[in-house]
Amino acid sequence: MYVECLAYADDVLLLSGSVCLLQKMLNIRSDYADELDIRFNAKKYCLLNIGNTFNKKLENLQLNGLDICWFDNIKYLCMQIVTGKALKVDVSTRIHKFYVSANALFCSSKYVCELTRLCLCESFVLPILTYGCEKVDLSTDNINRLNVCWNDVYQKNFGFHRWESVKVVQLHCERLNLVRIV
Repeated sequence: MYVECLAYADDVLLLSGSVCLLQKMLNIRSDYADELDIRFNAKKYCLLNIGNTFNKKLENLQLNGLDICWFDNIKYLCMQIVTGKALKVDVSTRIHKFYVSANALFCSSKYVCELTRLCLCESFVLPILTYGCEKVDLSTDNINRLNVCWNDVYQKNFGFHRWESVKVVQLHCERLNLVRIV
């Protein structure tokens, strides 16, 4: 399967079973755009090869006579999609942004009560972890990695050690862990 992504104001994802069909789709898209007097910027397009031939060198496709390059990963709706035999999502960038946001919130709310700080984390930090999760079927490993991040918020907020479980606190606060949220 080959994936072509338009990183434009409106994200569009074209899926095709072959390079030839994907080129035809791009040609149809270009012809239709010409009728509407619209020009697509080929530099904003990315090609991603997913499937058994993911490591095979492929020729660049063209849009409006300009080459579109193949990439090893693309960012689509805040998700890092990685080339491979199957559709894989990399959550490392999301986890980094989550910890940056959480640390900033904890530094600026030292003297706020724990429940208020938890509500702030749910409002401003949790969406960083969960945005787009409904769009892609995340692997169990990725969901567990995100759940560890969310548990870290409870541990930091309520003064737990890293090895202590936060399930009791989540139940007492009537909150769900991230596995249940996602």
